Amino acid sequence: MQHGSKHTYINTTVSQESQDLDAVFIMGISEEDPYTKLSTRSKDVNPYNEVAVEMTNEYVYDVEVCDTEASERCSLHGHYKIVLTDTTLRLVDGSCLAYSWPLNTIRRFGVDPYNIFFMEAGRRAPSGEGMFRFKANDPRDIHDRALDRCKQIVIKYSSPGRLQNKSVEDQE
Repeated sequence: MQHGSKHTYINTTVSQESQDLDAVFIMGISEEDPYTKLSTRSKDVNPYNEVAVEMTNEYVYDVEVCDTEASERCSLHGHYKIVLTDTTLRLVDGSCLAYSWPLNTIRRFGVDPYNIFFMEAGRRAPSGEGMFRFKANDPRDIHDRALDRCKQIVIKYSSPGRLQNKSVEDQE
């Protein structure tokens, strides 16, 4: 079974109010083919600038779009890559982004009895609502990783205070 390749990117942005200064450092690591890429764009890097660091793990899968009403409406046909990030499921054609669905706009997703990964986009999704189906080498892996991402979003945005308040109210 072939799994999607995992890429980790670290984006660091350095900025200064008084100057037009922008430095971006990107490091990519792939489990299948490790590499390091560093790109910078800066006039003068000052060590006292504020630094913001963001980590993103991406999983990439080769897929083929199955015909559905939604895929026809969106003119999606043929082979693409699904790129699963921390917050989005993206459909990429070569170097072009065909669609990017924030995970919170996907109503449901899964693997059907024919071993096809499917997802139902909601009305607020960039594509509008509809069912999308994708043939993949390992649709279960796409499903499992998307589910993990959704769980992480719920954990990240859950208010610990709300959960504690509910348990206190339940005890009274």
